[in-house]
Order: sequence, then C-alpha cells, then structure tokens
Amino acid sequence: MNGELQQGLGTALAALRAGRDGEAQAQLDALLARWPNDPDALQLSGMVKRKRGDQAGAIALFRRSLEIRPAQPHVHHSLGNAYLALGRKAEARAAYAEALRHAPDNLDARIALGECEFEDGEAKRGCATLRKAIKQAPENGRAWASYGRALRADARHEEAIEALLRAAQLRPGHVGTLYNLAVALRLGGRVDEARLLLEECLKRNPDLFEARYVLGHCQQELGEVEAAARTYRAAIAARPTARDAHDSLSRLLWQHGDAQGYLQSYGEVLSAMPDEAPLLADLAAKLGQAGRLDEAVQLLRESMARGVETPDIAFRLGQSLAARKDDWLAEAVAPLRSAAEATPVDHGARYELIRVLMELGRLDEAQQALAPLRSAKPADQQGVALQALIWRALGDARADPLLDTDALVWAGVLEPPPGYGDIAGFNRDLAAALDRYHRGQRHPIEQTLRGGTQTVGELLDRDEPAIRALRGMLARAVTAFIARMPDGADQPLFARKAHDFRFSGSWSVRLATQGYHLSHIHPSGWISSCYYVAVPESIAQGSDDAGCLVLGKSNLDLGPADRVLRTIRPQSGLLALFPSYMYHATVPFESETPRLTVAFDVVPS
Repeated sequence: MNGELQQGLGTALAALRAGRDGEAQAQLDALLARWPNDPDALQLSGMVKRKRGDQAGAIALFRRSLEIRPAQPHVHHSLGNAYLALGRKAEARAAYAEALRHAPDNLDARIALGECEFEDGEAKRGCATLRKAIKQAPENGRAWASYGRALRADARHEEAIEALLRAAQLRPGHVGTLYNLAVALRLGGRVDEARLLLEECLKRNPDLFEARYVLGHCQQELGEVEAAARTYRAAIAARPTARDAHDSLSRLLWQHGDAQGYLQSYGEVLSAMPDEAPLLADLAAKLGQAGRLDEAVQLLRESMARGVETPDIAFRLGQSLAARKDDWLAEAVAPLRSAAEATPVDHGARYELIRVLMELGRLDEAQQALAPLRSAKPADQQGVALQALIWRALGDARADPLLDTDALVWAGVLEPPPGYGDIAGFNRDLAAALDRYHRGQRHPIEQTLRGGTQTVGELLDRDEPAIRALRGMLARAVTAFIARMPDGADQPLFARKAHDFRFSGSWSVRLATQGYHLSHIHPSGWISSCYYVAVPESIAQGSDDAGCLVLGKSNLDLGPADRVLRTIRPQSGLLALFPSYMYHATVPFESETPRLTVAFDVVPS
C-alpha cells in the first residue's frame, strides 16, 4: 500500500475513533479524490456515513469496496448493519451470511444473522443459527440473550427463560437482558416474577419505555387495575405518540367500566398535536367500536379537511362509513380503495373493501380485489374466508371443500386428566381457577363477545395445575385432529398440516344471560376452538339454538346463500375444533348461570 495513503487512512481512523467525524470524512474525501478505488478508504468512508446516519450512502460505499475486494467479512457485516438500520432485513440477512461465508468464526455476524431471522418471522431458523453461536462462544452473554429472544419468538418460553437467565449471569446488571428475561417470564405465566424484574429495570433506567409498558400488562394481569392505569399513563407521558400504550390504557378502562374516560388519553395528546395521523386513525377506530360512528366520521373528515390524509385515515373513514350501512355503504368504497392501493396486500383496508363490495352485490369487483391477496398469501385466513363467501354467493362449487363442516369440524367430549373420576369434577376445579382471571366488568371493546368478560394474557401459559392439565388435554385432542387430516391436500386447512404446532393465543370467556358472540373468524390462527367448562342446563338440554355454537354464516348481509352450516350444542367437557377461517358465532341465551369456555388458536410450528 502507498505510504501516503496508509498514513492518511490511519489519520482518518484515529479521527473517527475520537468522535471527530467531520475531520475523518474530510480526510477520506481527499484520499478518495486521489485513490477512488481503494477498498479501505471506501469502506472507512462508509463507516463515517453510517455513523452520521446516512445509511444509503454507507451502503453504496460498502458495496463499491466489496466489488473491488469481495473477501472482506467485516465489510459484509457493516453492510448488513446498514441494511438493517433501513429495515431491509432480507438484504441484511444476505450480507451477514456472506460475512460468515468468508469468516465462519465471525460471532457478531452469526448473532446478527440469527436476530434477523427470528425478527423476520423465522423463529426456528433463528434458534438454529443462535444455537451455533452459543456453542461457539458459551460464555458470551449477548449470544445467550439473543438465543433466549429467538426461543421466546418460537413460543418456547421455559427454554427462553433458562437462556435469558444464563445471559443475565454473564451480563450482570445489563438492563436490556433483564428486560427480555422479564418479558419471557410474563409470557411463560410467571407474571409476579416478571413484575419484580421490570420494577428493577426501571430503577436502573427510569426512561426505559418498553419496561414501563410491559409492567402495565403485568399489573393488569395480576388484577391491579389502578396501578396498571397509572403505569400506562406514565408510559404515555414519556412517549405521547405511543399507539400501543394508548390502546392498552383505553381497553383496560373500558373493560373496567370507565365509559367516560377510556378515550381521554387520545384527547389530551391530540389537543396538543391535532394532526397526529396515527392517533387520529386509532381514535376513530375506538369510536367506531363503541358504536359512535357519526363522531368517527366527523373526526376523520375534519382531519382530512386540514390536509391530514394517510392510508390509515382513509381506511378508518371507509370502515366507519361501511359500519353505518344503508346509504353510506357505497360511499365507503372510494376511501377504502384508495387505502388498499397505498398499503400492503394484506392491510385491513383491502379486507374491508372486499366486504363492502360483497354487501353491495358487486361480487366480480370483490373477487378482483381479493385476487392479489390470494396469490401473494394463499394461507391468509381472511383471504380464504372471503373467497369461500364469494364462491358460495356465486353458487360456485369451489366453495364446498372450504365449508364442508363434516370434514373440517370435530366435536367431542374429552377424557379427564389423571386424578379425576370424570370430566365434570375436573371442570369444577378448572372453573374455580378461571374465575380468578375474569377480572373485567364488561366485554373487551375490540372483541366480538357481548354480555360477558374475557381474560387477558395467554391463558394456557398460566402456572395453575388445572390450566396445565387442560393444556395437555387440548394438545392431545389437537394432535389427533391433525393426524386425521389427509396428507398433501390442497384444501387450505389440510394444506398446512404439520405434526408440530403451537398455541398462538388462548383465553377464557364468561357469558352472562343474553350474552353472545358476533360472527367472526380468527385471522391469525390455523385451527380454532371452543372448550366448554360450564354450560347452563337450559343450553345443554335445550330444544332451540340458544347458547349454541353456529358455524358457516358470516356477519355480512349477503342474502339467503349465507347461512348456518352446522350447529354444535355445548355440554360440559366438549371441545369443538374448526378452521380458523370459518365464520362462527354464539347464539344469545337466557340463564342465571354463566356459560364458561376456554378458546384457543394453534398454528403450525
């Protein structure tokens, strides 16, 4: 290497390490003016760009350096970091993989690759990559912490806790590791321990927003409603535009009877930031969920008149107009179409547009709007559900295998777990355990149940003997249900057949007299369910459909073709399993005795 060039690179590197970025950049610009193809000057200039926030500029320089000298694992690694900073995860993964190809012992690149994989939805792949990292460096705290996060993403909560405990031992006092351990503990049902650890995180770093927000979840799940509300409000005070914190506070207050104050946080922030589009859209959605559709429409139209126009604003306007039905239904098409064209193919605006077109009888247009989604994401449960409805409305026989309730639905009474003589005795203990988690006073505003309460958090992860026993019973029933599925079938339920599965959501619902469920599907599931814990005699022995589970009929106004295809009469100990894309509802009933159920979704693991 030219001595003058080498000296100049050393000067630039020293300036960069000392934090004198401008001086380093000026030195490198001068060097590149004379030696424009020097890979070291190019990559070092990329490091300066990256440090100053110019990720695109850094990427261009790293790539030029690699074109000249491909075997630079550290530059591939830096390139991956720059891609990741821009959210370009696929390119980041490719860069980290290339770094490992050139330097298989590059631990940082291996960790970064594994983190990218599980954050990109490939939890098992991320676990495998990070398992190699901890084998390579068994005393590396960062490797163990990342491995724990990957296990958590794969819903392997006990293993995640063990990995993160090891990371905490190797990184004593590291707040990020303690926070991730707390999250794993909460998801593993150890909510008390999670709360204590989050409080410790906040003592060490009072500005850690995420810890405060998750602490609110823990307090809510432990029944500490006032404390949870204070914690969510503190999180909002620290980060006023945090949508999730507003949402959590609003849902908490609504379920515990505060019909006046449940939207107060939105109003307080929007009074100071009236054009904050995400919060405006969220507030409109909340108003719509409470049936205050005129207020939602007015809020959104006034916002748009001020020039606040985003796809989410258009989506919520169309959604609110559609919910008003009658003459407003046709008016919903334009904003929904605008939002659908400006958002990803599986955005809620597209689903809502399709539903509106169907209710207007414009089935060909609905099919046209659905086609890109079905092509891009054939397993998308909302897409399958809407396709079945369109085909059925058109009299197309292709709907039949999607809605064949004889082949796709199973219902049967489960055997009790060991130690119980009958299922009734087990369900009495289970009902007592569930009662401790039904702490709300009314239905969740965003859910389909009416006239009842629903538990919060992942029910089947609770560390309760009766709930652990129930989980085992349900897992055995699901395993048998999957085993009966044909192999290699195109039918959407059967096409996802996998022997390994995981619970992706679980909760309990307690319906009071006149309670019911609106017809709905479970967009994030594969197989959905209802297990009946306690059933009023008037339902179990009834002669009508009151309190029954009905499948096949949607919540849309589609005419006589949209009808109930199967009715399941509840009884204590009965489990019903069905495709997550299949519309289902509960018929209202009259009884002094509540109807108590556990529901869950599973997905292929």
